[in-house]
Amino acid sequence: MDINTLMAQLIEFFSHGIGRIIGDVLRVLYHFLYPANADAARIPEAVNNA
Repeated sequence: MDINTLMAQLIEFFSHGIGRIIGDVLRVLYHFLYPANADAARIPEAVNNA
Protein backbone atom coordinates (compact mmCIF):
# COMPACT_ATOMS: atom_id res chain seq x y z
CA MET A 1 0.00 0.00 0.00
CA ASP A 2 1.03 3.55 -0.64
CA ILE A 3 1.82 5.53 2.54
CA ASN A 4 0.49 8.73 0.95
CA THR A 5 -2.93 7.12 0.44
CA LEU A 6 -3.04 5.95 4.05
CA MET A 7 -1.96 9.34 5.39
CA ALA A 8 -4.52 11.16 3.22
CA GLN A 9 -7.32 8.99 4.64
CA LEU A 10 -6.08 9.54 8.19
CA ILE A 11 -5.85 13.31 7.71
CA GLU A 12 -9.34 13.35 6.17
CA PHE A 13 -10.75 11.41 9.15
CA PHE A 14 -9.25 13.75 11.75
CA SER A 15 -10.42 16.84 9.82
CA HIS A 16 -14.20 16.37 10.03
CA GLY A 17 -16.96 15.22 12.38
CA ILE A 18 -16.25 12.63 15.05
CA GLY A 19 -12.63 12.30 13.91
CA ARG A 20 -12.02 15.96 14.70
CA ILE A 21 -13.53 15.54 18.17
CA ILE A 22 -11.37 12.47 18.83
CA GLY A 23 -8.29 14.37 17.64
CA ASP A 24 -9.06 17.33 19.89
CA VAL A 25 -9.53 15.08 22.93
CA LEU A 26 -6.25 13.27 22.23
CA ARG A 27 -4.47 16.61 21.77
CA VAL A 28 -5.76 17.88 25.14
CA LEU A 29 -4.69 14.66 26.87
CA TYR A 30 -1.22 14.90 25.31
CA HIS A 31 -0.78 18.51 26.42
CA PHE A 32 -2.02 17.66 29.92
CA LEU A 33 0.28 14.64 30.34
CA TYR A 34 3.34 16.20 28.69
CA PRO A 35 3.35 19.95 29.38
CA ALA A 36 5.89 22.02 27.48
CA ASN A 37 7.02 23.94 30.57
CA ALA A 38 7.62 20.93 32.84
CA ASP A 39 10.85 20.70 34.82
CA ALA A 40 13.43 18.17 33.71
CA ALA A 41 13.40 14.80 35.44
CA ARG A 42 16.11 14.34 38.04
CA ILE A 43 17.19 11.70 40.52
CA PRO A 44 16.66 12.63 44.19
CA GLU A 45 19.87 12.95 46.14
CA ALA A 46 20.68 10.25 48.69
CA VAL A 47 20.74 11.18 52.37
CA ASN A 48 24.04 10.57 54.21
CA ASN A 49 23.43 9.31 57.74
CA ALA A 50 27.07 8.84 58.66
